[in-house]
Amino acid sequence: MSQMLLPGLLPPVEPPPLRAVSAPTEMIDYPDIPGTIRATHAKRIGAAGERLTDSLLIRWGFHPLEAPESEPYDRLLFVGDDPIKVQVKTVTHPRGGFFTFTLEQGYRRSPGGRHKYRHGAYDVAALVILPENVIYFSADPHRVQRVATTEIAYLRRKPQASFLDAIAAYRERRALGA
Repeated sequence: MSQMLLPGLLPPVEPPPLRAVSAPTEMIDYPDIPGTIRATHAKRIGAAGERLTDSLLIRWGFHPLEAPESEPYDRLLFVGDDPIKVQVKTVTHPRGGFFTFTLEQGYRRSPGGRHKYRHGAYDVAALVILPENVIYFSADPHRVQRVATTEIAYLRRKPQASFLDAIAAYRERRALGA
């Protein structure tokens, strides 16, 4: 049965094939893309990690505020009366059974290069494992952090558990003056 045409209205248009959309075509098969394409679109992938973080926080009833580009953190989040500075880091693939995050700021090709965050630059890290759509939250100040691939199922089942642990660890560290 075909749809009846009404005077003055055009018939429905067939949607364009998926490859005809205006997204960068080399990204359309994400996460199954080569490392060179991931590197070319690193800012876009990082932005996707930030949006995934926002999505979870909003669903949990928080109102994450985007920080200006010049700040050493990505989001400001109020948990009760505590302003929490959240640094978002995003990875796209595991190595040796782990997703590894290097908490440094800057870009390799920039004049300043990459360097460590100063003490207190952020309070909690949101470690986004983008192809798995999960986030591990951490208050650990170490520069390199790893999440085992075996933890993915738990992060899916209890996405807020690491967030609550990180907030508690941050508050404890702050209370101790560390």
